[in-house]
Amino acid sequence: MSTAAPTRPAFAGIVRAEALKAARSRSLVLLAWFSLVLCALTAFGYAQLGADDAARTTDDVIRAWMMTTLFAALFGAILVGREFDSRVISRAVLLSGTRERLLTAKILVVVGSGIAFGLLAVVGAVVSAVLMPSWTGGETLWTAEATATTVGVFVSTVLAAAWGGAIALVVRHQLGAALIVVGFTLLIDPVVQRIWPEGANALFTISLSSLYRDPKPELLAAPWAALVALAWIAVLFVAGRALYQRRDLP
Repeated sequence: MSTAAPTRPAFAGIVRAEALKAARSRSLVLLAWFSLVLCALTAFGYAQLGADDAARTTDDVIRAWMMTTLFAALFGAILVGREFDSRVISRAVLLSGTRERLLTAKILVVVGSGIAFGLLAVVGAVVSAVLMPSWTGGETLWTAEATATTVGVFVSTVLAAAWGGAIALVVRHQLGAALIVVGFTLLIDPVVQRIWPEGANALFTISLSSLYRDPKPELLAAPWAALVALAWIAVLFVAGRALYQRRDLP
């Protein structure tokens, strides 16, 4: 009597399951709201301060939405790290068929979450740039620089989500990964930039500054900054993947 070999689930189903986990997460709603409120308040502050220079005001209002990168990175860290914390990652691997299939699905969902946060930032930036200057007695002047800043905010947000997910893959701990994201974004990188501006260009969050057109003169050109950001993500991912494949899962 022969028994049928167990069939592995379709990869699309694994991705769908991971996407549903992400969409139903309370962290997604909370981080999206925090991002929306904080960025909107900052954008309004720029609109009030820069009423005399319409082009610069428009760029600053758009650039205020770069703070979405922090929340996208946090969500990426949560998506990857939470199943290690809850010790259900082994069960998730069994249901997926192999570790590699589950990891690939998680990567796709993390990137998708970055795109979602990026679109939130773009919509918020455009609406803010159009409406807020008029509320403070100024005007909107949309230029090629404004378009480049908006694109840079979007790209930075997607990269930040991947960075947060890669950190969690290395750390294998949700809270630890979140603390690393916050520590580098709000503490370590800004301090290094103040002490050693040129050297700080090699840091991940500082490289994003070039992409969303921060006017600091010591920053790298955008193509080089993009390579720095991608290098950080690649190194972290390769290290995290090696640990994920070789170590026992909780």
